[in-house]
Amino acid sequence: MPVLRTLILAMATMTHATVADADWAEVGQNIWINGGDQVAEVDFAAVRFKPNAVNLSLLEMNSFLNRRFSTAAGLRINTTTGSSKSIAYSLREVWELVGDDPNVVAVVPVGYLESAGRPQIAGFMRLRDQDQNPLMSAPNLTALYCLDNDAWRERQGRTKEDSGQIPYLFAVDFAPGSAFRYLPSLTTLNEEGRSDGRISGDLDSCENVVQIGPRIIDPRRLSVEVSPRNRVALDVIKDDRPPQPRVVVSWDLTGHLTFTIIAKPVNLRSVAEMVADAGFYGTTDACSQDADPDNRSASCEYWAAALTSFEHAGMIIRDGADAEPQIVGQVDTMIPAAIVVRRLQ
Repeated sequence: MPVLRTLILAMATMTHATVADADWAEVGQNIWINGGDQVAEVDFAAVRFKPNAVNLSLLEMNSFLNRRFSTAAGLRINTTTGSSKSIAYSLREVWELVGDDPNVVAVVPVGYLESAGRPQIAGFMRLRDQDQNPLMSAPNLTALYCLDNDAWRERQGRTKEDSGQIPYLFAVDFAPGSAFRYLPSLTTLNEEGRSDGRISGDLDSCENVVQIGPRIIDPRRLSVEVSPRNRVALDVIKDDRPPQPRVVVSWDLTGHLTFTIIAKPVNLRSVAEMVADAGFYGTTDACSQDADPDNRSASCEYWAAALTSFEHAGMIIRDGADAEPQIVGQVDTMIPAAIVVRRLQ
């Protein structure tokens, strides 16, 4: 059984600390923003792991919580007292239902609400191979996150036992003329750098997919937008929105997936600098040997995107089966979906 490398990455006063080989370690870093002459510190916490050491489950909050609480009309019934209260559709309630499993490492929010007060996700969602919602054109929904790309694994001749769930990021082109509208098809998926129609085959092989964004670091298969230093997404370049709390998913060249929570407001450029910084990964010697300078990473980053932002940003993380859960950010606000991270036994 592969070793699960989970890290609590908590901002400290140190600079570019090295990640230890222990299951949990603390690291910190200073991040240069926009190449300027001032250093900004970003507080963050994260869980990092090899995909073959965990299982990721995508939950749609409405059906999951209504089914598990066995209620109608969005109410929870106390079987002892008979009293009832409204379901909040929150990350804390997800933990309440799954946290007794000692293998649960973290619960992570995903996506944005279609409208306030309803746990309906905005944009595309596929759950257990069933499409729940069509694609939406929105400036902050510029990616599809596939939890497990079976077609990619087959092309590599690998098994799921060997590789685990292979994450994949599809770019979605925002159409300003159709802002915040649902689209009749998936034709706005960016096929740049692909061939032989493989992108549709890859998406078809994904049983669990959710529309997220903004994109932060574009996948290497997409062309470089800024410089060979890294592939900063156009979402970052054009970002003129106020800083916001963020939850980020990133895939790196060491084969680790990382879920990161930045609970204090931060702009996208700062997040891009963080995931492209060597201090975010510790030892990076194995990540900087790309022969093609147009595709070279600054350190280990391969792609990154925001899973959610604003008041939805929070995480619950557990350091070991017997440890108390650590709550970071907002976990009591309504969210449309969540990911449960479980250790494989």
